[in-house]
Amino acid sequence: MNLVPNVKEEFGPTPSGDRRPSYDPEISKLFFFVCLIIPVMLIVALFFYRDPFSFWHTPFSRFGQILTEEGRGNLLSRLVFSAGLIASGVAILLIGVRYVVNRALRNRSVKAFLAFVGSIGFFVAITPNDLNHLWHSIGMGILFGTMFFFALFFLVELRSSIPHWVFYWNTFLLLASVLSYAGLFFIDSEFKQMAQKGCVIGLLLVMEKAITIAPEGFEWRAAIQAMRSKTD
Repeated sequence: MNLVPNVKEEFGPTPSGDRRPSYDPEISKLFFFVCLIIPVMLIVALFFYRDPFSFWHTPFSRFGQILTEEGRGNLLSRLVFSAGLIASGVAILLIGVRYVVNRALRNRSVKAFLAFVGSIGFFVAITPNDLNHLWHSIGMGILFGTMFFFALFFLVELRSSIPHWVFYWNTFLLLASVLSYAGLFFIDSEFKQMAQKGCVIGLLLVMEKAITIAPEGFEWRAAIQAMRSKTD
């Protein structure tokens, strides 16, 4: 299969009432894993980070540095940060494979291409910021971009089958959180690190909603309830 998307084929007119799913249960589970592992990784890395951390002023990238800003060794925090990005990158890579294999999914060529590029971004972002700021920034840019476009894809494709307020609220939250951070980052605003936190939170919330709201979505609440039932 040609992984370079054919724009005319993928975005051309589709038959009225096209109900092909945006993703399958395995893809939903993998995206849910990414939405779970990222905040867990950040919290654990914060625990091991040896400098004071300001939620409003310190970038998350500090967790992956070789040395802290005060010159302390940062091995444990960096290992946790790197492990989280590697695990997420592998999950995104597997998502790309699923889009190659499952021919019943909508816009699968574009999504496979996006996932494969996105997985590279996760791996490149492992580069410590204090070792090579450019490569780290490129990786992070691809990482955020991949999650943003997947969330936007899913919301648009599911628009006709979800409540209007869910679509509009999540679209607003996605655009506001990601674009505000992107704008403040490019103008190097003093508020960019504050916006980074809002971007991560908003992006993860919208992605979780987008990959669980469809019938094919991973029902994590039901999974937790089933585990509880087994332990009772």
